[in-house]
Amino acid sequence: MSTGKYIKNAYIPQDISRKIISSFKANDLNCFMFRFSDNILSTCYDNVTDELMKSYVKERRDKFLQPFFECDDLLNEINGNEIYINSTGSYESLLPVKNDVFEIAGADFAFYKDTYTEKWFLETFSDKASKANGIRFLREKYGFEHITVFGDNFNDLSMFKEADTKIAVGNAKSELKEKADIITDTNENDGVAKWLAENYGGF
Repeated sequence: MSTGKYIKNAYIPQDISRKIISSFKANDLNCFMFRFSDNILSTCYDNVTDELMKSYVKERRDKFLQPFFECDDLLNEINGNEIYINSTGSYESLLPVKNDVFEIAGADFAFYKDTYTEKWFLETFSDKASKANGIRFLREKYGFEHITVFGDNFNDLSMFKEADTKIAVGNAKSELKEKADIITDTNENDGVAKWLAENYGGF
């Protein structure tokens, strides 16, 4: 974090990105395409109409100053630097895309209901880019003997399997809480920050 640089990424092969985006389009869904180049994470999107997706763009632009670009056609923007393609909507609307991605060799996904809204999220990425793989990478590269993680939803389950101490926030999904070693306060009440301050201080 102190260097402002990414130390690891897993690109989605261009043919896989094309298949994923084509599935979203075939099911009349818009999506975000995240890509990483020159140590900068940027996002392309086309014709975002969903209110949650609109608020997502506004938050990332205004609060985090993250580069977001509207384009005419995501398929024409694919350049091999893609790392993440996602969308939000109803379970029924996203399910066909999830089923398509399941059949694509080299692709992986997380499909879950958001903790804070009634919307469903479909996140797609390289099969080398799961949170579990991230934990394994940290152990191998830095030799960490103990890794503590925080989570709130189903996309954190693979990470929980690899971690040593698993902490769920108070408003996490019940299935995640069952896997947790510790349950802290909710996100709305700064549960993660409180746990860090109580256990490590100096924050």
